[in-house]
Amino acid sequence: MTWLELTKEEASKAGLTLDDEEADYILWEYTGFPSYWDIPRMGAAPEEVCRNQLAQHFKPGEPEQCSQ
Repeated sequence: MTWLELTKEEASKAGLTLDDEEADYILWEYTGFPSYWDIPRMGAAPEEVCRNQLAQHFKPGEPEQCSQ
């Protein structure tokens, strides 16, 4: 699974469909990708941290910058 696929998967859990450009923007702007992972506070591995940050971004309401 690529990072864009992971972003799209997390978006789909929130009922959203993203194209590659949207997924790329969210990945770079709203997560610590590619290197600002707060391990172990936000997860045990980069994928888990990214999923946590995306889940935070896709929460209902107005999206905010994920904490890093």
